[in-house]
Amino acid sequence: MTIDVLTNDKGIAFAINPAPIDARGADLAAEVLKAIAADPEKHKQSDWGTKTACGTTMCVAGWTTWLTGEAGFRQSYLPEEQFLNVIDTDSFVEERAKELLGLSDDDAERLFYYMNNDGARAALEYIAAGEKIDWRRLYTEFPDAESSLEDLDD
Repeated sequence: MTIDVLTNDKGIAFAINPAPIDARGADLAAEVLKAIAADPEKHKQSDWGTKTACGTTMCVAGWTTWLTGEAGFRQSYLPEEQFLNVIDTDSFVEERAKELLGLSDDDAERLFYYMNNDGARAALEYIAAGEKIDWRRLYTEFPDAESSLEDLDD
């Protein structure tokens, strides 16, 4: 999937390819999985969204907001970098992605802050299937996540 953008007069770049999708919840999670599968090198959980001369990478929250057309890339203080920002609101990327995917605060925090790339994709598969995320399984299967089983409430 090519990330083509159109920059407006405020320096905000909007997604123009693909066309912003109108999916939410499970359908949106499936679209994010599809986008990541099409170009796995552009998925990087440690980065909301950064565009440099070397390419563009986004985490699940970044992909979620970008695919819906609710986020664009804004020039950073470094001329060679642009960072993903939610457009025309005071929301942060992760807050808007949480709303778009229909996640609880705990699920959003675990997905956006603690999962590595593989764990995040596995969590998205649960969301896309309309199922509750099995964090115990994910923390066991992906032990290099930045949290642990002890952090889970029963």
